[in-house]
Amino acid sequence: ETIRNMHSELSIPGGFKCLRPTTPAGDDVFQEYSETRRTNFLNALESLLDDLVRADEKENFREATEILRNNQFGSRFPLGEDKNESKKSATLAAALGVAAITPKPYGH
Repeated sequence: ETIRNMHSELSIPGGFKCLRPTTPAGDDVFQEYSETRRTNFLNALESLLDDLVRADEKENFREATEILRNNQFGSRFPLGEDKNESKKSATLAAALGVAAITPKPYGH
């Protein structure tokens, strides 16, 4: 969702800005970007977003991470286990159902 929100905000007319939160406060880091560099940056974000959506649609962790490794992050990006998310979710749900102590969110 972070990448989706970044792409949406930066794509609106006049929205291609990144204001520095440090000194000098309010300085636009993207101010000196050429139109070509802006276009390339937005295209790279869109490509990442597309691959993240494709990876999220995979049930198998290894298949999902292969998409990101091959198309975005390179060989140093770790591959996930060859497990299906649905099996892991079902196992976790069963384990929580028989837990002696009901899990509570942090802060409670």
